[in-house]
Amino acid sequence: GVLRAVGENAPRLHFCSLVEDPAGSSDHAAALHADGVGTKGISAYLAWKETGSTRWFRGLARDSLVMNLDDIACVNLFDGLLLSNTIGRNLQLVPDEIVRELIEGYRELVDELEPLGITIRLAGGETADLGDLVR
Repeated sequence: GVLRAVGENAPRLHFCSLVEDPAGSSDHAAALHADGVGTKGISAYLAWKETGSTRWFRGLARDSLVMNLDDIACVNLFDGLLLSNTIGRNLQLVPDEIVRELIEGYRELVDELEPLGITIRLAGGETADLGDLVR
């Protein structure tokens, strides 16, 4: 197959883990990658507080997806991708409009990438209202 080694003994020449195909195919593997936006989330929050525009978060979602795709591309994966997103927020400080912008940012970029041969299915996610844990 295309992949010569997967699992714990595979050489680390990439930024995501390759594991044996859960369906048992020796010609396939599965990859999982998770990366966040780091301090860019703080920048988007501060820009929103200053300008009142939630559009900053749409760009944040796009940035997050591109950074993850960049690492997945290192193992030559461009189609059949699934995207799940977890958002931890304080509902008192981060309104639904911001979550809506994040989701729309992902949707827009997924639609833009499909004609380029990068296929991603939005697989839902989680928005956890964490109250005082997220300030």
